[in-house]
Amino acid sequence: MKTDEVPQEDSMLGEHRRACYALDEQGRYVVVPSKGWSVESIVNAQANAEVDRAIMAAHARVAAGAASPLAYHMARRQMTPALLAANAGIWVLRVRWHLRPKAFARLPDEVLNRYAEALGTDVATLKHLPPVPGR
Repeated sequence: MKTDEVPQEDSMLGEHRRACYALDEQGRYVVVPSKGWSVESIVNAQANAEVDRAIMAAHARVAAGAASPLAYHMARRQMTPALLAANAGIWVLRVRWHLRPKAFARLPDEVLNRYAEALGTDVATLKHLPPVPGR
C-alpha cells in the first residue's frame, strides 16, 4: 500500500496512532502513522465477545460444581492448562487434575500460592468464585 492509502478511520486506538509500513513515491518502505480502520474494530469486538463468552461459560461450570474456581480464573486470564502449567511450574496433567473441584479443595498452600502468582491474584481470590463474572 502507498503512503496516501494508509487507513485513517476511527478505531479502537482512540487518539493514539500505530506505525504502519507503506511505499513512498520512490518505492521505499517508510513508517506512516495510522489511526487504524473499522475492520480491526469489528474483529477486536468479536474477539472480546468470544473471551467474554468463555469467561461466562467457565463461571457457569464452576457455579454448577462441574469445575474448580481455577477454571474460572484461567478463563479470566485467557490461559490454557499448558500456559498455566508453564507459568506456575506445575505439570500440565496436574493442572488438569486440579480443575476438578474435589482435587482443588485439597491443594496445599504451596501449590495455591504458585497458581495465585501465575494468575496475578491472591490465594483468597483464587479459592472463591465471584458472584458476577468479569475480567
